[in-house]
Amino acid sequence: MASSATNHRPLSVAGTWFSGESTAGVEVVLRWDGQGSITLDGVPGGRQFDVATMVISAPIGATPRSIHFGGRGKLRSTDFAAVVALERATGRGQGGHWLDRMEASWTLAALFVVLLVVGSAAGFKWGVPWVANEAAMALPASAVEQIGQGTLVLLDETMLKPSKLKPARQSELRQTFAQLKRRYDHLPLKLLFRRGIGPNAFALPDGTVLLTDELAALSTDDRQLIAVLAHEIGHVHHRHGVRMAIEGTAVSIAVAVFLGDVSDLGVVTAGMPAAVVQAQFSQGHETEADTFALETLMHIGVAPHHFLDIMNKLQAKAGTEDKGVQRYFASHPATSERVRRFGKTAPHTHLHPDSM
Repeated sequence: MASSATNHRPLSVAGTWFSGESTAGVEVVLRWDGQGSITLDGVPGGRQFDVATMVISAPIGATPRSIHFGGRGKLRSTDFAAVVALERATGRGQGGHWLDRMEASWTLAALFVVLLVVGSAAGFKWGVPWVANEAAMALPASAVEQIGQGTLVLLDETMLKPSKLKPARQSELRQTFAQLKRRYDHLPLKLLFRRGIGPNAFALPDGTVLLTDELAALSTDDRQLIAVLAHEIGHVHHRHGVRMAIEGTAVSIAVAVFLGDVSDLGVVTAGMPAAVVQAQFSQGHETEADTFALETLMHIGVAPHHFLDIMNKLQAKAGTEDKGVQRYFASHPATSERVRRFGKTAPHTHLHPDSM
């Protein structure tokens, strides 16, 4: 390095010297003799360095340039022209001028911003769901159970009321549910009854499926309820509730990890039950649950048209502006798509092809 710096005219750079022994800086002038020696004017007693130990930082906009000497101190300078001349003459720069040129170009800067926005959007559209799915599937059963129990407590405190279904009717529906339970004995499924939010059914992450009195009353055939319950078990099977909770807190987690401050991650974890309650499943999740339900109905010998029958009743009920029903349809796939998939074995069952 030093040998490549021979036969050059001497150069000087003005700046502030930081020895590393204190935070105070000293105004100095760095002088290079054009060969292999660096001296500092302004430091008590003087300082001398071999040019081979010098490293000049990369330029970043109007940020002062730093000239380091192997841990023995550094010079910080805004005498940019002099630093560039020294860098070119000695070859002791770290490079990075492409970044400086990009910052100076509005076109390149705008292109970088566009790429950053597109990359971030793609990350949250595809990357976050993928990570959420992997994390949800790897989550221990004890953690999933804790989330489910916390969610149920929250629902009972804020939205749900105790069921008024007669014990005999609840027993009948539990026997119906047992048909599905036997098929998926690897899942910790259980059926509970509540009321107060209109005709509805939904699954919690721990395998608890909640069926409302209003939905039980709306159905005219228990096979319709089997179809809905199969759909909800699909959410449990694919861990949609946990996935949505993780996706909902992904930004907080990412910021905490990026900043190195994980003190708030406990708060994020504690808020997961609320996220499960508040988050509506995406259409992708609903389609997955529909596929699961369709396959289940075919295997247990229940005609898929029963699913369309109950959807038809719910859609008719939604026309009366029942808020509970509207919540149920908020993010489900278009009715026309469900007719195409479930209606193949039910040519006489029709639904209006508008969105639920």
